[in-house]
Order: sequence, then C-alpha cells, then structure tokens
Amino acid sequence: MGVKKRAREFAEQGFRFTDHATRPYSRIDALRSEVANLEVKLVAARARLAQAEAAEARPDPDERERRIRALIAKV
Repeated sequence: MGVKKRAREFAEQGFRFTDHATRPYSRIDALRSEVANLEVKLVAARARLAQAEAAEARPDPDERERRIRALIAKV
C-alpha cells in the first residue's frame, strides 16, 4: 500500500499527516499543540500586563515639561 493511499484512508478517518511520515497527526495532537500555543500567548500577555502596570506606577513628569520637551524636539 502506497503512502498516498494510506494518507487518503487516514484522512477519511479524521486524521491528517504532519509531513510525509507514517505517523498520523490526530485531533488530540492538534489540541495539545493549540493548548501549548495558548499557554505561550498567556505568558506573553501577562508579561505585557506587568510592564503596563509598572509603567503606570512610575510618576509621570509634569505636563508642562512634556510640552516644553516636545517643542524643543521640533526645533
């Protein structure tokens, strides 16, 4: 039995191949991969949140000073 024929049979059963290997890529593998990707995104979002909270905790310079600096930067 050729690889293409086996791939077609696996596809009919709800599997798909990751590459030309003989191990089918199951729905469980797809869900595990999706969970891992979401965990990575969650960690990144938590890091961005911590940075935003740290930025808000720092005292803002006076609004007047910001305007003066902006005017100086334009010159």
